[in-house]
Amino acid sequence: MRWPRRFLPLFFSLFVAAVSTATPCFAQNPDVAARLRADISALTAFPSRVPGTPGNAAAATLVENRFKQLGLTNVRSDQTFVTAPVTQSASLTLGGRQLPILPLYPNHVVASTTPPAGLSGPIVYAGQGRPSDFNGQLVEGSIVALDFNSGMAWITAADLGAKAIIFLEPQITGRGQAERKFTYLPVEMPRYYVRGAAADAVRAASGQSATVKSHVIWKQVPVRNVLGYLPGKNPPAKDKPNTVIVSAYYDSMSVVPDLAPGAEAAGSMAAMLEMARRFKANPPAHNVLFVANGAHHMALAGVRNFIAGHVIDADGKADEAKKAEMASYRAFIGLDLTSNTQTVGMFAKSWFYNQMTVGSENILLNQFSNLAKSVGRYAQEQADKKGAPIEEAFVDGITGREGRTWRSYLPAQIALDSEAATMAALPGLSFVTANDARLLQDTPFDTVAAMNLPNLARQVESVEGLLRRTLSDVAEADSNPKATPLLPEASALSKNFGFLVGRGIYRDVKNASSFLPDSPLPDEQIGVAGTQALGAVV
Repeated sequence: MRWPRRFLPLFFSLFVAAVSTATPCFAQNPDVAARLRADISALTAFPSRVPGTPGNAAAATLVENRFKQLGLTNVRSDQTFVTAPVTQSASLTLGGRQLPILPLYPNHVVASTTPPAGLSGPIVYAGQGRPSDFNGQLVEGSIVALDFNSGMAWITAADLGAKAIIFLEPQITGRGQAERKFTYLPVEMPRYYVRGAAADAVRAASGQSATVKSHVIWKQVPVRNVLGYLPGKNPPAKDKPNTVIVSAYYDSMSVVPDLAPGAEAAGSMAAMLEMARRFKANPPAHNVLFVANGAHHMALAGVRNFIAGHVIDADGKADEAKKAEMASYRAFIGLDLTSNTQTVGMFAKSWFYNQMTVGSENILLNQFSNLAKSVGRYAQEQADKKGAPIEEAFVDGITGREGRTWRSYLPAQIALDSEAATMAALPGLSFVTANDARLLQDTPFDTVAAMNLPNLARQVESVEGLLRRTLSDVAEADSNPKATPLLPEASALSKNFGFLVGRGIYRDVKNASSFLPDSPLPDEQIGVAGTQALGAVV
C-alpha cells in the first residue's frame, strides 16, 4: 500500500512511538542517562554548532577537554577548512521597530543577502501558502509571511513576485517540513525565520510596510577534528594493523543554521564519550583512536578531511611516520545514535555514497557478513539471557533478517561517516539507531527536552557489548593465519576516495571582447550536485 503524503507524519509518529515503548532488552542504568544528559546539555548550550558559528569552535574545545578529563592520551586537534554560509547581519524593520530574524540555509549557492538598503514592501500574510490564501492580496513586490509548516508553498510566493519570504515559528514541526525548505536550485529569494513575539508581530502586520536587511556570505571557516588515543591491552605487533578508529561528530545542522541545537546529533558524541570512559577503565586488545569530527553535516567534510590527513597518502608525499600511521589502522567504526528507539543496528553502507548500488551491493556487504553473523550471535545470546526478542536491541543491517535489507531499518536517509572510510579502502562500519525517522533533526526543535534519554542509555549499554565483541572477534581472527578474516583487508576493497581539483569559469557579458567563458568564478560560488552525494547538507 502506498501511503498518501498527508498521512506520512502521522504514520512515522505512530511507528516511532510503537518501537519506543517496547520492553527493553537491557536494563537501564540511571547513571548512564545522567552522564549522557550532562554531555548533551553542554553541547546544546550553544544556539548552533554548524561550522562557521561560534558554537562549533566552542564545542570542539569542550570535546577536547572531555577527552583529557577521561584520560585519553595524545589528545590533539587537526584544523582544516570548509566552505559554509555565515550570517553577518539580519534584521526586519516593522512599524519603527527592528526585529531579529534568522536566515534560512542558502538556496543551493544563493544566500539570503539583500542589497545594502534592504528590500522593502508591504507584509502579506498567507498562512499555509495555498493559492486561496493569496486571494485579494497583491503579492508582487511584497514581503510574504508564511507559517513554517507550509511545505513548499514558498515556491508559490516566489512565483507570484514576492521580494522575500519570512517563515513564522510554529509550536512544533518535523524534519519533513524542514527538508521542504532546503532546495538545490539557486533561487534568488531571501528567506528568513522569525520566532516568538516577533513572529506574532509579523503575523498581525499584514498590509504594513517593512524592510528586511541581511548579509550572509559563503566563507572558508576553520573546523577541528579532535583526536584522543587509548592504548590497547594486548594490541597486535607494530608491523600489523593494530588500531581501530571509533568516531562520532559534534556539529549540528538545521534549516535555520543559526538556530541548530542538534540534541540528537549530540547524542552520538555523548555516547562516544561514554564509550571512552568505559574503555579507559577496561581497554580492549586493540589500540583505539577516538575521533570527534566537526563537519559531518557538510557533506561528510569532517571525516573526509580526517581520512585525507591520516588514512591515505593524498598527495603522494607521505613520510615514514605517516606511512606507519596509515598501515596501523584496521577498521573505522562510527557511532550514529539517536533516542527515539532503543534498537541498534550494525551497518556497512548507507545513503550518502551508496557505493555499489542495489544491483551489486552484495559484493560489498558479503565482505562484512562473517563479522555481522558473529556479532549477531552475541546479540542473540544477550537477548536470550534477558528473555526478550533480539530485534528489540539489535538488528543486522549487513546481512539482513527475514528478507529485510539495510534500507528498511533507516527510514531517515542518513549519511554515515563510515561510508567515506570504506571508500578509502579502510573497512568501515557504523552502529546506528534503527527504525528511527529522526523527525526533529534538521529543525530548531531538536532539543534535549524532546529526547528519550533512557532509550539512548540502553543503546549505549548495547553498543559497548557489541563493540567489544567486534574488536575481540576481529583480533582473534586476525591472529589466526588459518581463520577466515572477519573484516576485509584493504586490498579487497575498491579505492574510490580522491580529490577533484578544478577551476570554475563563466562568460562575463560586460566584456565585449570575449564570447567565451573565461572569467574565473570564486570557489565559494561553486556548487555540486551528484546522483547520490546531492548537495552539501546531510
